[in-house]
Amino acid sequence: MTEVVVEGRVVRGLGRGAYYVSLEYYSRFFEKVAGCRPYPGTVNLHSNIDWRMLAACCEPLVVPGQGGLGGVYVWRGSVEGLGGVLVIRPLMSTHPPVVLEIVACRRLGVPVGSRLRVRVECVRGLTGPRGCVSDACRADPYAWCSSVQAST
Repeated sequence: MTEVVVEGRVVRGLGRGAYYVSLEYYSRFFEKVAGCRPYPGTVNLHSNIDWRMLAACCEPLVVPGQGGLGGVYVWRGSVEGLGGVLVIRPLMSTHPPVVLEIVACRRLGVPVGSRLRVRVECVRGLTGPRGCVSDACRADPYAWCSSVQAST
């Protein structure tokens, strides 16, 4: 299994994660992927990775948008000291591109400002240039993927 290590600091969210995670449409999908009913809320991580580059290098699972609800990219992962989680990026998010959200089976209780290290599982390994948005990525689409701490 290929994985990417994402590091960052916990930041204050907008207070909407609990509502969306609790919606049956999302909750059912998260439960299926995580194997448990998700805690109604998220931890926001200001990460070292723009979600578009993470998706380009590490293919996510996708919750399709439906009936006014936006799609969500989902990666299985684990946080050192906290166990298994889902790393998500709602595609209609108003957060900056470097903010990822963490969903877990229990309340994580991680204070704002804490540093986290998340191992993100790739569905099909490092996928390369799909999703390149910057000039640097277009010039050398695999450079960014290889600069991410990846392991198999």
